[in-house]
Amino acid sequence: MSFSRPPDNPRDGSCHASVGFPAADLAIGAGLSALLLSPPGPGDNQQTQNAGRALAVVTALGFGASAVAGFVAHSDCQDAKRNAKREAKRQAKRRWLHAMDQRDLAELRFAQRGPGAGWGFAFGMPEEQARSVCAWSGYRATPEPDGFSCSGVPGRVPAAGVTVRVRVADGRVEGAELSSRSDSNDAALWLRAFRAYHDELQRVWRNPDDTHVVQPDACRKGEAFLDCLRSGRAYRRETWRWPGGRRVVLELGARPGEGLAIRVLYDSGRAAAPR
Repeated sequence: MSFSRPPDNPRDGSCHASVGFPAADLAIGAGLSALLLSPPGPGDNQQTQNAGRALAVVTALGFGASAVAGFVAHSDCQDAKRNAKREAKRQAKRRWLHAMDQRDLAELRFAQRGPGAGWGFAFGMPEEQARSVCAWSGYRATPEPDGFSCSGVPGRVPAAGVTVRVRVADGRVEGAELSSRSDSNDAALWLRAFRAYHDELQRVWRNPDDTHVVQPDACRKGEAFLDCLRSGRAYRRETWRWPGGRRVVLELGARPGEGLAIRVLYDSGRAAAPR
């Protein structure tokens, strides 16, 4: 009589019990009972009436029990679905946490190994190949005493005032230093740009090993701070170091003959780097 059944698999919530089925049991049972209890006809005797009443009671009890079983099955089904959803969420969270752990572990291992390239130029790359990387990216390579400079960063969109100096030793790349220059007189703009590079490097290499800030009291505010940077009396430098001499250096300051710039050096540790 019942149209409902218990969950097929309570663990995964694959059940199909509907509250409409036990409700249909109630309606059918009530209808049949009402029909059996309807006023007797002219030819009905007492025995027929008693048999009708008994059948009505049995029908009501049968369909009532079926309806109760259906409502219980529906409740079990809903509980199973809710439990299955909760378990699915728990499993998804476990997978997500595992993926995050694996990603963090991979990033940590990468950070522990240190850089193998700088600004698109792999350490140990032949100089001619490095010059081709610069040219293929649409930039111009200009000879330097210890290598060459590239008029932009390979793989990145051109940016005004941004160049990369590639250091070469024994015909192979041993370091690359980005320089970002600007005519801005806004000290806050310079500091925001420095912070942006810091955040990018920290995301990859974690916290720097050394932080060196020189800023005399007379260089604390606005234009005075900028003048001190340009004159070399103030500067900021952060360094990430690895065994074997590899390092990454972020610097805000001026160098003789080069002026004020933000510089990011990737150094293999096998050739002298500019100070």
